[in-house]
Amino acid sequence: MKSTAKIKNTMTMLEYCKLLLNKISFSDELLKKEYQKGLKYLNPKDQEELKQWLLMKGKVIE
Repeated sequence: MKSTAKIKNTMTMLEYCKLLLNKISFSDELLKKEYQKGLKYLNPKDQEELKQWLLMKGKVIE
């Protein structure tokens, strides 16, 4: 039997939010909902970075 080593994958909350929003960008309604949820877990600096990231992607939220 082969054992599989677990790879520890660490990701910041900002990186996770970007990953998630990128995957659901097909739905503006869902994107807005998840964006608002994500803001609750981010500090003000990361909130601004996420907002700028979305603007670069061509998405306007708020």
